[in-house]
Amino acid sequence: MKIIKNVICKTYEYQPFAADLFIINEQKDWLIFCHGFKGFKDWGCWDLMAKKIAKQANLNVVTMNFSLNGLDALNEGTEFTKLDSFGQNNYSTELLDIRTMINFLAKNYGAENISLMGHSRGGGTVLCFAAQGYVGIKSVITMGSVHRLDFLWLKEDMLKNWEKNEVHEFYNKRIDKHMPIYYQYLYKDFEQHQKEYAIEYIAQNITCPVLLIHGEKDETISIDKAEEMFVLFPDAEKIKLKDAGHTFGAKHPWDKDIMPKELEEAVENIVRFLEKIV
Repeated sequence: MKIIKNVICKTYEYQPFAADLFIINEQKDWLIFCHGFKGFKDWGCWDLMAKKIAKQANLNVVTMNFSLNGLDALNEGTEFTKLDSFGQNNYSTELLDIRTMINFLAKNYGAENISLMGHSRGGGTVLCFAAQGYVGIKSVITMGSVHRLDFLWLKEDMLKNWEKNEVHEFYNKRIDKHMPIYYQYLYKDFEQHQKEYAIEYIAQNITCPVLLIHGEKDETISIDKAEEMFVLFPDAEKIKLKDAGHTFGAKHPWDKDIMPKELEEAVENIVRFLEKIV
């Protein structure tokens, strides 16, 4: 396997973002993995996951950052040094980042058949992207996905305060920092695209195979919420993992050379699904 770390991609509108490429054979299909809210490509043991999927499913894997995830792409760090950028992120930006990543793979490696995989909010983003009818998307996989794209502001009082103050802050215990999201960027973007960002619309417009994986002990997006989404995807394959939480047993930093058993179980199901697709 050839591993290329921190390839820099840049959209025509936003900041550059970094991606890692795990290449089995350039002629094989590709899988792009997208992180979730307050996440990044080097979080925990996502790299171990990518290597295992690439080897066992016999395809190439990409783990990518979103351009406005709060990291400095050019400094190859894992610290949130650009919190203002983090606050400006929205779904339109993330969708553009995925399109940029696909175009990069097509231009540099001739990639045609691409599957998408996302964790948490990244799961919602890849589902949304696939629903837009982009040619060449072969399948979509989610891990602990949000059950709808407006999951952050479902409480009415939060939305009112967010609009009034123009910013809402989420405390990140790991780094001991408050991370902002700006009303004019995230909510206004959602408001402008309510139709195509609605989970019902997304479910109705995805035509490729879908795998939905969720932990029954998910403390962030409960299994009850996940099952609300499952109903909307009658043709999707659904896997509920009895002992898995939101991060499938992983944490950051991760100092072991093996994955937690919950993530191993998720990967086994992902590989089994991909073997039927690619």
